[in-house]
Amino acid sequence: MELFPLKAYTRQIRSLLRARAPVVPLEAGEWAFFHISILPEASLKSTMMSCPLLIRSMLERAGTLFPAVEIVSVKPDGSRARHTMRDLHRRARQLSAALQHAAIAPGDRVATIMWNQHEHLETYFGVPAIGAVIHTLNFRLHPDDIAFIIHHARDRFLIVDSTLLDVFEQLRSRVQFERVFVVDHSSAALPAGTESYEAFLASATHDPTYPDLAEDDAAAAIDPAELRAFLERRFARWQVPDDFVCVKELPYTATGKLLKSKLRQDFAAWQWDRP
Repeated sequence: MELFPLKAYTRQIRSLLRARAPVVPLEAGEWAFFHISILPEASLKSTMMSCPLLIRSMLERAGTLFPAVEIVSVKPDGSRARHTMRDLHRRARQLSAALQHAAIAPGDRVATIMWNQHEHLETYFGVPAIGAVIHTLNFRLHPDDIAFIIHHARDRFLIVDSTLLDVFEQLRSRVQFERVFVVDHSSAALPAGTESYEAFLASATHDPTYPDLAEDDAAAAIDPAELRAFLERRFARWQVPDDFVCVKELPYTATGKLLKSKLRQDFAAWQWDRP
């Protein structure tokens, strides 16, 4: 331990920081003294960002701190729907609980065919909050491509908007969903073999049980065919990659440059899926 007055701060601290010595003030004032202790490097831990960045944490924070903040979305008929963060928090938790009651486990895929509306926003929080994976299907693709993507992803459930049921009917005979929930905007009867999304939410009579998750656990899924279709509408054919690979992190040099040589080395034996 070493004690010295604040006036000597600059000269002493610089030398002690070079030795990785944390500085803790003992008193306030111009002549405050500092207690310097040399700790093993392994015991030094940051207190910033001490919790993982989880989607459920964002949901809980929004519902707790900003319950009255308004969310405005547009329905398929062009009218506007207004909800609050409190509504989003409540309904997303209902969806989580209903999915768990229906035996959806971490890692299971829940597919969606919906517009950009508040029910879709609920799935973006409610599905990954319990460790499941939301799989947003591109309904502008050919039905054969959508069916292949569903099989490839092994989707268990589907949530579909009633205005997009024609898309579902085109591929229905080629896929096997365990359950299909329809976001209905009218009082019309639902197709055979489907269920009401609102009734499914109402069936949740208990709070969800959130599993222990890491911030790098899967929350959403996308298929290479969907990526390719997205890029082909925006780039020349020769600019579209032949295949896509998801990696946990990219290798960088100490100066922040991407190590392309390391990527080539890691994937030298990769069997690329060329269309």
